[in-house]
Amino acid sequence: MARRERVMLTTIEVNSRDRLDDASLAAFVLQARQYANRYQGNQALRIWLGEMAGVEFGTSDVVMHFVNALGEDLIFWQRQGEGYAKLLHSDLDWEPRCIWPEVLRFRSAVPVVADIILDKAEAFWLAACFEATDWARKPLPGREPAEAGTRGRWEYGFSARVGWPSDRLTSRRELVTAKELVAGDRIYWLSRRWKERGRLVSEVWESTEVPGAVCVRFDQLMLGDTFWPDERFARLKQER
Repeated sequence: MARRERVMLTTIEVNSRDRLDDASLAAFVLQARQYANRYQGNQALRIWLGEMAGVEFGTSDVVMHFVNALGEDLIFWQRQGEGYAKLLHSDLDWEPRCIWPEVLRFRSAVPVVADIILDKAEAFWLAACFEATDWARKPLPGREPAEAGTRGRWEYGFSARVGWPSDRLTSRRELVTAKELVAGDRIYWLSRRWKERGRLVSEVWESTEVPGAVCVRFDQLMLGDTFWPDERFARLKQER
């Protein structure tokens, strides 16, 4: 916590019950060695970044770090076998945001990834991260996608998406993730021109083509999209 808040500790409190004597010495040495091993080589950087962002990275995760011109930290986090990565940004309170190559756009003078505005240096860094981790977004052996159409439903491609889920909050809305959506939810959608409209969720199911993704059909029509489970939606609050 101190590292995350960029505070330098001057004292460390030790519980009076944690005595170091002949009986506890062996266990103390073992714990100290295990702790020290965490801070060797590349694992040291992974641990440091995880403590800064308040998350824990797996040993096989690909983690990359960038500091922008304002001194803000960005972390690119890719788990092997997941079709999307996560962006952790100190200016966004380290809240993980799902990203993938198709949502990184260099439009006019303002690059964006999903709904996050970037400067050019950040955008080029993310593009390099995506290029370097393309191999990690492929399904792991034994977790290949099922054959298309095995569940009798239409699958939607990420690249065909028009617009994005809105995450604009009002007093009558709440933020939820794609994996929390259920039939009957009313969510809000932004067009490519950032105009907002409401949509009614008519069906939700797990994708058979993209492991971990969620398919959502809207408005009782053959209209829908595929989403990563942690993509956020502004949903009309349910009456309790």
